[in-house]
Amino acid sequence: MNLIYNYDVRCSHHFNNIRNAIFRAIIIRFQLSSIDDLDHLSYTAFEKARFDLRQETNVMLSIDNDLRLMMANIGHISDFIQFPVNVRVLHPYNSESYRRKAYNVDVIHCDPWSGSPPDSNNIFLYLRTSTYSPHLEHYYVPHNERSLIYNYRGSYSNAPRFTHIPYANIPFSGQLQIFSASVPHKITRQHLGVTVSIDFRVRNISQFFFNDLYYRPSRDWYESKMTSLGVYWSWSTNYPSSIDQKIISEKIHAASISSRYEDIRKEYTKRFYADY
Repeated sequence: MNLIYNYDVRCSHHFNNIRNAIFRAIIIRFQLSSIDDLDHLSYTAFEKARFDLRQETNVMLSIDNDLRLMMANIGHISDFIQFPVNVRVLHPYNSESYRRKAYNVDVIHCDPWSGSPPDSNNIFLYLRTSTYSPHLEHYYVPHNERSLIYNYRGSYSNAPRFTHIPYANIPFSGQLQIFSASVPHKITRQHLGVTVSIDFRVRNISQFFFNDLYYRPSRDWYESKMTSLGVYWSWSTNYPSSIDQKIISEKIHAASISSRYEDIRKEYTKRFYADY
């Protein structure tokens, strides 16, 4: 798939729940009077705050419930969804050390280059943006060059050169974009204003999934909380009020797929959610 699907979710009360929960957390963490004070935050203060909402499990659980309900309302349900999602506060500037990173998202890239499942789709949701604040750009690649991006694995800066034509888009707060993880994209910073967004991936039960399950080492599923294959949880129709309930539901679903998958999910939850 080399398409981007755009939705306006501004009228969704699930969107408002997500935005309000994240804005509250940002205001507290950065010690702001209002969310608009983000635009006056220096890059030094931004770096010092080290904001990472993924450690707030109860907040992320509430966001996960609202996301799945919102996605269902626009007709997009998958078998698996990333949990927790990534919450990004995108400053108009970044540092030289960030620009030197192998997986700097300000460089055109495809997510499978860094190990994401090639059958996964990305979801990007703008919670706060403006005309000149950082935004996500997508690129069209001609058919005769797509093998260059589909077959490459490695750092973004060393990727092969290919023709890339930007898709036209004017981002707005409440815009939700769904696109294949293999669509080239990057963050563009125009040095004015701060963008707040959510992004995450979804995937389905497919031959790619079963290849990962039976042919990749078990450690690839639980070596890390956020970058291993274990970050994809079942897309349940239950909406748990606690992480304990979510884990129980996850283990039941895993057992329905295979005993190997059940063992893998037990190990992942034991490693990263042992306190619950």
